[in-house]
Amino acid sequence: MPSESSVQVPFVPEVTAAWERIRAWLEEWAPYNLGMARPPAPAGVIKDLVAKFDLDPQLATLLTVVDGELNAGVLLAPSVSLMPASKIRRFELLDGVRDWAGDIPDELEWIEFAVDGSGATLVIEHGDGDDRGAVKVVEYEFGYVGKKVWPSLLAMLEEVADGLETGSPVSGGRGGSDYVPVLGGDGEMWWDSAHDATSWSDLSWRQAMERLRRADPEAYATLRPPAPGDALGSLRDGWRRVPSQLADLMRLCDGATGPAAYRILPGGYRPFTSEEILAGIERLGTPARMGRPPSPAERAERPKRGPVELDPTFDEHRWDSIPPIPFAVSSAGAELLVCRNRRGEDGAVQVEEDGFGTLRTLWPSVAVMVQDIS
Repeated sequence: MPSESSVQVPFVPEVTAAWERIRAWLEEWAPYNLGMARPPAPAGVIKDLVAKFDLDPQLATLLTVVDGELNAGVLLAPSVSLMPASKIRRFELLDGVRDWAGDIPDELEWIEFAVDGSGATLVIEHGDGDDRGAVKVVEYEFGYVGKKVWPSLLAMLEEVADGLETGSPVSGGRGGSDYVPVLGGDGEMWWDSAHDATSWSDLSWRQAMERLRRADPEAYATLRPPAPGDALGSLRDGWRRVPSQLADLMRLCDGATGPAAYRILPGGYRPFTSEEILAGIERLGTPARMGRPPSPAERAERPKRGPVELDPTFDEHRWDSIPPIPFAVSSAGAELLVCRNRRGEDGAVQVEEDGFGTLRTLWPSVAVMVQDIS
């Protein structure tokens, strides 16, 4: 073992840059998860690990910015939690594993540094072969013993950073790129299967806002805080109900104000605030043929028509003439509208092109439009 005075703690700036991307995203979107990150490990502890294990430079660098996680914060990858420096150790196989697990070297140079929520352990290869620095997984129940998951710790961190910022799928601890971040309430984030994630439209908005933040910080700064609860309640009320893809934006930010805000949506449009959306709905009026809901007294006076009382104000054609919802405006005053005509192009993003009510479809849905942001 080298003397303490001769030990040089390595530093890989790309690792700290990848962690900073993860940290910045969590700070903005999931502060609860970021709160699970421990402070940097003491320099003396890192130096001891480097001397004891000839520690992988990327892992040594990561410990200089975060010393593991509290209560399984799963910051690094889906279901994967970073161990504190005090728990990093040489991995030892259980007795008898070599009898069924295939060709495993007699002398393992695996350093355990993370665990996942299903009993698997992540190790970094410290041997002298071509796989040195690779992140591998050991999971006895499913027979994963030394399966290579990432070529390096840096590759793992960069994949997670990309997944958070753009929504691209991220590998789980056992491999397989099929997880995306899903945001819950109170600043919490978790990883869900890319095929099962239920908040995909909400996630699309968040990814678009992240792209905007990086591409046009000035425009991003014009976004308002999330819409208040009473405004969101009004946007969900009866025939005023906005499509879910638009409501997700209101839960993320209550529109935008200021000259740079006209650079947020494709084509030079500024997203309306919730107040402006409600005003636009009222301006376009109550849908024809729907009218106001009948009072209990009026309903009681109606003649019965068979065993079920039919409500003539809610017939099968009631959606034919529901006005679209204005949700954005250009600097010249042109409005983007979400179509609600179920017999037409329901959900399409449209614009009035001639001043006489003729609508032209720009995107088939709000979700498709979101993909064009930045």
